[in-house]
Amino acid sequence: GWAPVGSFAGQLYAIRPYSAHVPRAVTALVAYLREALAGGFATEATHGAD
Repeated sequence: GWAPVGSFAGQLYAIRPYSAHVPRAVTALVAYLREALAGGFATEATHGAD
């Protein structure tokens, strides 16, 4: 089966596709989140520094 792994596993499991094929949008979203959160959650705090 399709099972997400990582810090967003709980949230992503809720949008698990009904078909065996994972939609391209979901794949792109997961890839984006992995990139955005690669450095941790501190990026939000530093965003308003400038």
